[in-house]
Amino acid sequence: MALTRKMLKAMGIEDEKIDQIVEEHAESVDALKAQRDQWRDKAEEAAKKAGEQAAGEDGWKAKYEAKAKELEDWKAQAQEKAAKAEKRRLYRAELEELGIVGKRADAVVKATDLSEVEVEGGKLADREAVRKAIESEWAEFIPRKRTEGANVPNPPAGSKATKSREEIAKMKNPRERQAAYAELLAQEGE
Repeated sequence: MALTRKMLKAMGIEDEKIDQIVEEHAESVDALKAQRDQWRDKAEEAAKKAGEQAAGEDGWKAKYEAKAKELEDWKAQAQEKAAKAEKRRLYRAELEELGIVGKRADAVVKATDLSEVEVEGGKLADREAVRKAIESEWAEFIPRKRTEGANVPNPPAGSKATKSREEIAKMKNPRERQAAYAELLAQEGE
C-alpha cells in the first residue's frame, strides 16, 4: 500500500503538511533505494570474485591433473627404461657365458631385438630358448674351444728322463754308467 496525497487528504491532513510528508517520504525511499543499489553492487562484485576464484580453482585443478599425468608418464618411462636395461644386462650375461665378450657382445646386444625376451624375477623367463637363439643367430661369434694333445711324431726336446749324478754313481754296470754320464753331459751341454 503506497502513501498517496489522496490518502493523506482522506485522513484530514492539511496540504502543507501533506507536501512535507511526501517530501520526507520520497527522501527516505530514495535513501533506501541508494542503499539497496550499493548492496546489490557489492553482491554482484562478490559473486564475480567467487566466480573468478572458482575459475582459478578449476585452473589449479587442471594444472594439478596435468602435473599428475606428467609424473605418471615419467614413472612409466623410467620403469620401461629400467626393464630394457635389465633385459640387455641379462642377454649380455648369456652372451658372455657362451664366450662372446667385450665389443662383440655390445654389438650383438645392439643388433638384437629384445622385445621378445621376457624377464621374470630378475632372470630370463625362457633362458634355454634365448640361449638357442643366440647359438643359432650369432654362431660365428661364439669361439670354438678344442683341446689338442702333443705332437706325437715330434716330441718336445728335453723330455728324456735323465738320472742324477748320484744315481749314475750307484750303477754297477760300467758300460751303462758310462752311457748315462755321456747322456748327462750331452744334456748339460745343450
